[in-house]
Amino acid sequence: MPELEQQEISDDEIILRRIPNQPDCIKHRPGIGLTATSFAIRNLPGKKGSSWTRLVQTSPRKLLDQLQLDGISPKGWMVCRIRVSDVRDFRLDVIHLPTERDAGHCEIRETPRQSFSPAIWSKLARRTRILTAEEVETLQAGNQLAE
Repeated sequence: MPELEQQEISDDEIILRRIPNQPDCIKHRPGIGLTATSFAIRNLPGKKGSSWTRLVQTSPRKLLDQLQLDGISPKGWMVCRIRVSDVRDFRLDVIHLPTERDAGHCEIRETPRQSFSPAIWSKLARRTRILTAEEVETLQAGNQLAE
């Protein structure tokens, strides 16, 4: 198998994460709309970062369809997005870590200037937005999203 090439991720990129449509993962914020919760986007115990994917390489539909490779139905899952500059505003970084399954796979990682904390995840969650069902079906890899 050829080695997957790691690429730099620019500040203006959008990254996506799939989240279950459950009350502890989605929050309605007045004036913003539906966002992910800090619980839904945080890194899992024992993991270096929180897994996401790059919209420039992976569509929201493809991200959900990847669940089927693990025998999980994509029904009942949603996709949230955040701009890379929003992550970096909190002195965290986004690192491209492509996999065989997802060439756009990336992680939000700690930096020497900022470690993960409940407060950081909460601030990041406020910057996310849940994609509409139409966006999930129509956005293609490489597309841009309006604010």
